[in-house]
Amino acid sequence: MHEIHSLKRRAAKATRPVPIPSVLVRMLREHIRHFGVALLARRPYDLRNAAVSLWLNSGVPAAEVAEMAGHSVAILMDTYYKCIHGQREQMVQRIIDALSDDREGGASGEVD
Repeated sequence: MHEIHSLKRRAAKATRPVPIPSVLVRMLREHIRHFGVALLARRPYDLRNAAVSLWLNSGVPAAEVAEMAGHSVAILMDTYYKCIHGQREQMVQRIIDALSDDREGGASGEVD
């Protein structure tokens, strides 16, 4: 027998804020109005997976994505590693930008 419990063993009325841009809300409502929810995705988690992938690829910090998705950071990275794999050049550029002398308040390399 399977045990009956709430999603991820959360309290029955637990909520978790998840950002959703108004343009996406409009798109989803229009889609549901025309097609209903049966054709929205191959399976319910497809939309969730797409959102998590988008957030990670958009540069949202993994800890924030994990919280919004209801994962631990370890599970998030294990599951969605393929989404951020291959972005090394972008990450290196961010580090270079952060250390750049051209940025206001950046490191100058000089010692007082």
